[in-house]
Amino acid sequence: MLASYRAWSFTAKQRGGLWLLLVFLLALVVLLAAAKLRPEVIYTDDLTAPDPTLRFIDGVHAVELFYGEPYRWTTDQPFVQLRHAFHVAPSFLARVTIRSIRPDGVQPITFSVNARPLAVVQPSGDLRMYRLLVPHWPDAEGSLRFAATTKALEPVNDLRRLGFMSTLWELEPQFVYRGLGTLTPDEVVWIVLGGLLLMAWLRWYAGWRVALSVGALVVAALLGLRQFYRPAPIPFKHLVLIALPAVGVLPWLTGRRLLPTLGLSILVVVVVLSGALWPSWMTDDALISFRYAQNLHAGHGLVYNIGERVEGYTNFLWTILAALVIALGGDPVYVSYYAGIIIALLIMVATFVLARRHIGDGWACVAVALLSTSQSLLLYTARGSGLETGLFSLFLVIASYLALSDRLWFSGIVFALATLTRPEGVLVLAIAGAVRLVARRRIEGGLVRMFGAFGLVGVPFFVWRLWYYGDPLPNTFYAKTGGGIAQAWRGAVYAGEFALFAGGPLLLVLLGLALVSALRTRRGERMWVSYAFVLVGVYTAYIISVGGDHFPGYRFFMPIMPFLAMLLAAGLRQLSDLGKGRVWQFGSAVAIVLALGLSSFNLSRSAAFDSIVQGDDASVWLWRELGWWFADHGRPGASMAALGAGAIPYYSLRPTIDLLGLTDKHIARLEVDQMGAGAAGHEKSDPNYVLHVRKPTYIPAIWDEYFGGAEALKATNLYQEREIVTRYGRHMWMWERLP
Repeated sequence: MLASYRAWSFTAKQRGGLWLLLVFLLALVVLLAAAKLRPEVIYTDDLTAPDPTLRFIDGVHAVELFYGEPYRWTTDQPFVQLRHAFHVAPSFLARVTIRSIRPDGVQPITFSVNARPLAVVQPSGDLRMYRLLVPHWPDAEGSLRFAATTKALEPVNDLRRLGFMSTLWELEPQFVYRGLGTLTPDEVVWIVLGGLLLMAWLRWYAGWRVALSVGALVVAALLGLRQFYRPAPIPFKHLVLIALPAVGVLPWLTGRRLLPTLGLSILVVVVVLSGALWPSWMTDDALISFRYAQNLHAGHGLVYNIGERVEGYTNFLWTILAALVIALGGDPVYVSYYAGIIIALLIMVATFVLARRHIGDGWACVAVALLSTSQSLLLYTARGSGLETGLFSLFLVIASYLALSDRLWFSGIVFALATLTRPEGVLVLAIAGAVRLVARRRIEGGLVRMFGAFGLVGVPFFVWRLWYYGDPLPNTFYAKTGGGIAQAWRGAVYAGEFALFAGGPLLLVLLGLALVSALRTRRGERMWVSYAFVLVGVYTAYIISVGGDHFPGYRFFMPIMPFLAMLLAAGLRQLSDLGKGRVWQFGSAVAIVLALGLSSFNLSRSAAFDSIVQGDDASVWLWRELGWWFADHGRPGASMAALGAGAIPYYSLRPTIDLLGLTDKHIARLEVDQMGAGAAGHEKSDPNYVLHVRKPTYIPAIWDEYFGGAEALKATNLYQEREIVTRYGRHMWMWERLP
C-alpha cells in the first residue's frame, strides 16, 4: 500500500504549495458557483405577463385588456405562498396593485398573513399600489401565505368567481441592518460565537495554525454563503450548528494536518448548506414509506391501506426508522431533511477512511472532493428527497471497508442492514464474496463468517416478508419491471447519460489509469481495485437490466459513487506518477487541476435537475392540500384515487388507491405492451379495474386523463364534478362518486 502523499515525490514545501493552490481554487469555485445560483431578492409575479411566468401567486384568471392596458381578474381569495420564506428574512414588504370596478360597488379587501388578518383596504376605480409590511408571523414550517380576501362576484353568463383587478404582486425581504446584507444580527452572533468555540477546540486539539486557518475560513464561508441562502426547510442557524461540529472532527481524520483539513472544511460547509444554495425538495415516493410507518405506529401493521398487505416499499429499515420518529413525536418529513445532511457527512467520512487505507491521505481527500461535490449525492442526502438512497450508500461503504480490512463477521452484519434498507444489498454482498473467493482461490473461514452473519439478520427478514406479504419480492419490483429488450435499452440510455454526466471521455481515461495503477501494484494490494471495478461494472449492468430510473440526478448510480470517486482519484494518482523530475511535478499539477475541474463540473450540474426538483417538490405540497381536504371533508368510509400516492394518504390518514400500482398487486402484475419504452414505474394502469373494482369515492380532476379525460369520466355516469376549496384557499376540481 502506498504511504500518504508518496505519489507526490517533491518536497514538503512543494506539496504544501500545490495543496494550498487546490484549497484556494476550490474555495473560489464554491463562491463562483454560489454567485451564479444566487436566489432572487424580490419575489415578483407580473400579472400582465402570460401564464407560464406566474410562479408564486394562485387565484388569478387569464390576461385581459382594460382600455388597451393588460390586467387580470383575481378570484375572491388570491394568495402568494412562499414555503420557508421566514427562514430567509424576518419580515417582508408586500406591494399589490389593485383596481376595483364592479357592478355591485366597491368591496373592501382584507389582507392576511398565514390566516391572520393584517389590514383592510377600500379600493377605488383607479389602479393603486398598496404597500404593506408583513410582520414575522411564520407557520410551523416558516412559510408565508399572503392572501387578499373580498366578496365574491359571480357575473351572469360567466362561470368565474371574481374579486378585483390587479397587475402586480411582489414580496421583498426586509432585514434589520442593511450593512449585514441578508444576515440577521442573531445569525451573526451564532456564526461568530460558534467560530470562536470551534477555534478554541481546534487550538486545544490541533494547535494555533490549524485553529486560526480553519476557523477563519469556515466563519468567512458561512458569512459569505448566507448571502446566497434561498428558502429552505432548515433555518440557517441550524445549518451553522451542524457545520461547525462537523468541521471540528476533521483533524481527527486528517491527523491535524492543515491543508487537508482546510480542503475538507470547505467541502463540509458546501454539503451542509447545499439544500439552501440549491433548491431543496421532497419526493412523493418518500411519503409512501412514511404512510406505512404511520400505520405501523397506529397499530395497523406495516400496510398502506388498513387490511391490505401489499409491500409497496423497498426500504424496510428506512420505514422502520420513520415509524420510530413518529413514535417519538416527530415528523419524518422534516426529520429526513436533517438526517440527509448527517448521512451525507457520514458518507464523506466513510469514503475518506476507506480511500485513505488504499490510496493515501492526499488522494483520499481528492476522492471525497469528487464525491461531495456531486449533485447526485447532494440531491439524495443534504438537499432532501426523503428517500433511503443515502443510508443505503452509507451502509455499502462501511460494509466494503470492513470486508476489505478482513473484518468479515461485522461486514456481513452491515451488508444485512444495507439489504434491509434496499434489496440490492444482496447483490453487493455477492460481489464482495465473489471477489474475495477469486482473490484467495479458496473458501476461507472468514467468507463463511461473513455470509453466516448476513444470514442471521437477512434470513429471518426474508422469511417474515414472505409470510407477511406472500411475495418473495416487493410489489414495486413487479410494478416497474417486465419490459425485456425495451427495458434494457432504456437502462442502457440511462447509464450512458450518467457516464456523460460524470465526466464523459475523461471518466474513461481516469478509470483506465486506475486500472494501470492496479496492475503496477503488488497482487495482494489489488483486491480493493478489483472489488471497486467489479462493483461498478456489475451494479451498472443491474441498473441497465431494470431499465434505469425516472428520478432526477441518476439516483440508482449514487450507491456506487463513493467507489467510482475512489477509482477516479486512483487514476489521478497514476497520472501524477507519469515521468520523472519536472515532468513528474507537471503530472501532479495536471492531476490537481483535473481534480478541481471535475469538482467544479460536478457542482455546476445542478441546473439540469433544478426545474424537475422544484416541480416535484411543488407537487408534493399541492397534493398535501388535497390530503388535508380529504381529511376535513371526505365522506365516511371514502377513498381517493391518486397518481401521487404518498402525500395524499400521509396527510389525510384515509384509504388511497395508487393508480400506478406500487401498492396494488393487480396493477403491478399487469402485462403491458411495449413495457420499458415509457417512464420507469409509470407504465402500468387499469382504469376499468379502478372504477369498477376499487371504486374510489374521489378522483382529483388533475388526474382524470388516466381515465380518458373529463368526458370519459362523465360518460360513465358514476361521477360528478364539483369545486373544492383547500385549507389554503386554493380552488380545485374533484370528481365525486354518485351514491
